[in-house]
Amino acid sequence: MRNKIFFSLMIVFSLLLIAACGNSSESNSEQEDSGNEQVKTEEVDAEEGGTIKIGVLASLTGALEAYGKQTRQGFDLGLEYATDGTLEVAGKKIEVIYEDTETKPEVAVQKATKLLEDDEVDFLVGSSSSGDTLAVLPLAEEYEKIMVVEPAVADSITGEEFNPYIFRTGRNSSQDAVAGAAAIAEPGVKIATFAPDYSFGWDGIDAFKQAAESLGAEIILEEYADPEATDFTSHLQKVVEADPDYLYVVWAGANTPWNQIDDMNIQERGIKLWMVYKLILRGSAD
Repeated sequence: MRNKIFFSLMIVFSLLLIAACGNSSESNSEQEDSGNEQVKTEEVDAEEGGTIKIGVLASLTGALEAYGKQTRQGFDLGLEYATDGTLEVAGKKIEVIYEDTETKPEVAVQKATKLLEDDEVDFLVGSSSSGDTLAVLPLAEEYEKIMVVEPAVADSITGEEFNPYIFRTGRNSSQDAVAGAAAIAEPGVKIATFAPDYSFGWDGIDAFKQAAESLGAEIILEEYADPEATDFTSHLQKVVEADPDYLYVVWAGANTPWNQIDDMNIQERGIKLWMVYKLILRGSAD
């Protein structure tokens, strides 16, 4: 939760800087163009009014619902704290409009389009899912609106899919992967990987594979499961048959594979576990 508040504070301070710079440059221009002090005062007053609209895309339902709820709660708390309860920045009111992506990229695009066209937001924030976020990135560029990305972590968001309107406040897959590889990878170590079959999983495993192999480890199996699956038996059986030293798991969502990993006694078979994200649906996420 503290991270969510921190991200929100960063966004507010960014808004403050942008609004302040905008007011400053516009004010200077007015002073050059007009010698009438009364007109200048009225224009400055008008600039200090108005509303900054922020559209937040989050998984308020779906597999990543816990993340979406934390985003909403943390963002609200962060705005309240950063503005001392006024919900204003640089003389402008802050209005936040939340939209549920349902953890579905096509829905995320629909909701983002609605925010940009109907609500005419000044900024976008989100989303909980890397798949949702990647689907919306082109809209930020098309509408020339800044999109603050959190907590989606796929490297491609600020990698090959990046555009100049994207600003990331959270970590990315490579940072997780390098840390994980440093902990378990070394010459002679055999590692199997398991992840959801979409951008979050692909980027996470690709980054880990590069980091682990650079340290001399061998990736002997890459297993990807449907992100909405509830039965992972066939995937985990392949892991058992491959007999790695470690199973490196990248996962987030309500349908976690942890219970089945325990049921199949993976660790008792001599396979050590290394997990990146364990989402526990008790109102919060690890």
